[in-house]
Amino acid sequence: MDSNKTVLIVAGVLLAAFLALPLLNPSGGGSAQGGAAAPASGGGAGAAAPVSTGPNLTQADLMGSVWQANSSRGPITVELKGDGSFVATPESAFTVQMLRTMTGQSQIIGNWTVSGTNVNLSAQVGPQAVNFTGVIQGQNMMVDGQPATRVR
Repeated sequence: MDSNKTVLIVAGVLLAAFLALPLLNPSGGGSAQGGAAAPASGGGAGAAAPVSTGPNLTQADLMGSVWQANSSRGPITVELKGDGSFVATPESAFTVQMLRTMTGQSQIIGNWTVSGTNVNLSAQVGPQAVNFTGVIQGQNMMVDGQPATRVR
């Protein structure tokens, strides 16, 4: 009986890691990158980077903003709250259900900060700690060389 519990726990941890990392990392590997700096929903590998216009976005500019990304598990929307927290919501019903099964929640909640031109996000998804970074380029946000889509 104890060996069955161990197998189930290990399988659950592996499933959580497999499903959670792609939600937060559009590239599917390495350190997760996303959240505030998520790839545009229409951008592909051949999409041209946006022209950097105006001064760089600041932490104050990003407070209350909402960004959308395409991840390997489908579109995800991330809201950067003014208190330094963020809420990431997958738009795919399948991904929402898998996240709910793994964590009991349909969203990923974590904290964000700005350091220079990096937007750093960190979250705990089940037993897995996930950290990821986006890059500010003028009034744009980039992840893995692709532009983010600012929803508001």
